[in-house]
Amino acid sequence: MQFEAKLDDIKLKEKRRLKDEYADMIEWLVMLHRNIRYRPQDDYTKPIQTAFNQINEIESIIDYSENKLKSERDDIEKQLMEQKRNFVKELEEQQGEVTFFATQDIVRRAQEFKKKIKDIQAKLRYLTEELGRIHAQEADLEMMPGEYPVLDQLKQDIIPHQKLWDLRVDFDAKMQEWKHGPLKNLDPAEVESQHSKMRSLANQLKVTFEGKRNPAMPKPM
Repeated sequence: MQFEAKLDDIKLKEKRRLKDEYADMIEWLVMLHRNIRYRPQDDYTKPIQTAFNQINEIESIIDYSENKLKSERDDIEKQLMEQKRNFVKELEEQQGEVTFFATQDIVRRAQEFKKKIKDIQAKLRYLTEELGRIHAQEADLEMMPGEYPVLDQLKQDIIPHQKLWDLRVDFDAKMQEWKHGPLKNLDPAEVESQHSKMRSLANQLKVTFEGKRNPAMPKPM
């Protein structure tokens, strides 16, 4: 953007300055050229003609550079628009994935759900990084940054589901240990403490899901 501004400055200011500075000389040479008697020899005007050609050449180079920059900017803007479209598409896909968990209560799929939520959170982290790259390009192009509040909302919405299915997996593992593990390895106080913490978290999650559409809760503990 700074280079484009410099090109405009050269075209608008320097060109005008050169014309103003040599206006008298140009007028004088034109007058001489029109009068055969006083027309200067080619050797006399050759340096001036060379300088004139060089000025025109500079202007042509500036025009070429300006057109090239404009073309490159157009390409960058097109790529950015495509990048934003892909971002929105992926964001909508993740929104569907998060919504999916609002109605899931199949306990036997707890491990599957836990992994699926982990994948969603990884994707949301990637989209957060991608949004940062998009905003950086928008700033370079002096464009207004796009806003996608749904991204932060999804990151918050998935957390209760993550806690829920992590809790379900942990509870199943502990139940196996408590029911089928060596009895001598169990500390009653520790078992009571672990169970109490899991029940407390389950109650917190129940409150969190209250008011949501069909909040899915696995079997009570």
